[in-house]
Amino acid sequence: MASLALYITAWLILISGPLLRRGMEVTMLDIGQGDCICVQGPKHQNYLIDGGSSDVKEIGKYRIEPFLKSRGIAQLDYVFLSHGDLDHMNGIEELLMRQDVGVRIRNLVVPGKQYWDERILKIITMAKMYGTDVKEMEYGTELKEGEMKFTCLGPGGNTDDKSHNVTTGNESSMILHLEYGEFDMLFTGDVEKEGEERLTEVLDVIQEEKKITWEILKTAHHGSKNSTTETFLQTVYPQYAWISAGRKNRYGHPHDLTLKRLEKSGAKIYSTQDNGAVAVTVRKKTMWIHGGNS
Repeated sequence: MASLALYITAWLILISGPLLRRGMEVTMLDIGQGDCICVQGPKHQNYLIDGGSSDVKEIGKYRIEPFLKSRGIAQLDYVFLSHGDLDHMNGIEELLMRQDVGVRIRNLVVPGKQYWDERILKIITMAKMYGTDVKEMEYGTELKEGEMKFTCLGPGGNTDDKSHNVTTGNESSMILHLEYGEFDMLFTGDVEKEGEERLTEVLDVIQEEKKITWEILKTAHHGSKNSTTETFLQTVYPQYAWISAGRKNRYGHPHDLTLKRLEKSGAKIYSTQDNGAVAVTVRKKTMWIHGGNS
């Protein structure tokens, strides 16, 4: 696909109240050591991809919910859970429990049954108890809103069926491809090692069928050295890499080696550590990346 025209603005205040929206907007929230991304679709449906933190207490009540309300979001149509790590899901648990005073969640979307662990089973039970529907998203499944489309690229999908040997956890993270016009963004959860190898195989096949210019990569596993290999980046070559990680976190995320690999690939890096919340607005053939230090 042709590259998008790009304009970058330094908005010191990213979230100042509900805005009239045309097109699509994706926001990577600053939630410390964890992941949470909000997608506002072109026809005004709202999506959350993960939502949790290991170093910020009550992340759902005090970070995620206030952000959503500030954008006029009273209902999340779909909440995707990439895998069962607490730093991706404990905020979602809070949102589910607070729906009577907070934000309604219509659908919780989880990977296929073979990738469920005890934590995913727990949140599925919780969702049903609070009146939220639960849907599975298998490899190749699509979810559309007007001209915008999510496609599940993992786990699974390779021809030799090695995916069935993978149990749960990081390597089995749900992978999502977001398309809107000529804009493409890849959400990778915490995928690493064999999971990233399978994803690279899938992306190689896709590239043979249609050339994709990946505008943004949500960097896997908070920039861990075990993810985002040179082989993977030689397939994706993202224009921008977004990294969600806590300031001075005890894991050393993002790792210097990962940052060097991204820089070598030509990607411009935005991280919550350095930039706070970061967002991209896409309209027709134009996109704006905006954010600010917090």
